[in-house]
Amino acid sequence: MPFPSALREKVLLWCDRRCCLCKKGCDVFIEVHHIVPEKDGGTDEEDNAIPLCFDCHAKVSHYDSTQPIGTKFKPEELKKRRDQVYDECTRNLVPVLQYQVHANGRVLPMVGFTLIHKGGQAPAVQATVNLKIFINGVGIDYPYYGLYGGQYRWNLNPGEGVNGQFMLPPEAMEHGADVRVGIYITVFDVYDRPHKLLPVAYVLMEDRANWYLDPMDPTMSAAQGRR
Repeated sequence: MPFPSALREKVLLWCDRRCCLCKKGCDVFIEVHHIVPEKDGGTDEEDNAIPLCFDCHAKVSHYDSTQPIGTKFKPEELKKRRDQVYDECTRNLVPVLQYQVHANGRVLPMVGFTLIHKGGQAPAVQATVNLKIFINGVGIDYPYYGLYGGQYRWNLNPGEGVNGQFMLPPEAMEHGADVRVGIYITVFDVYDRPHKLLPVAYVLMEDRANWYLDPMDPTMSAAQGRR
């Protein structure tokens, strides 16, 4: 079965109709190839699709493993090369975002969160925000995040932003607790391609009135803070 037309349209926009192996512009001379063939259990889902020019499609499809010459493209390499081309073709669609966990006059357990589209040449985007709280090095499953659970897309127009707040769980209020908020943001560009930002953590300071940025991965940051 061929890929659904909506998926084909999307991935061809993401690669700007460039081959995801040789990177040449293809215009109409391009195929959306199954990375894992259907006969081997490959699906018609996005992660199994790669746009290829006719020449590269032939190279990928016609490799004879019984008489190997050269080195076959493995599925994981194809995905990485594809994602590299997607990123090259869509990175200009992702704006600079400014985001921060802060107090700004709020009293614990209320905490402020700001996310701003800094404008520039990048168009409007959508973003999901997933906050995870770590207390004494342990991630806390806390169900009261609402918009901060990564389930809803925020609309971010150029030069505009959101200034909201969320509540810490009761465990965070214990004296001497090491409290960290991990921030996981995914930006969706105008062609609906997701761009995951590197996660960071904000740490509640000893005065319990301010926060500072820890640029490490939140899981690593929490482990370091526990020591």
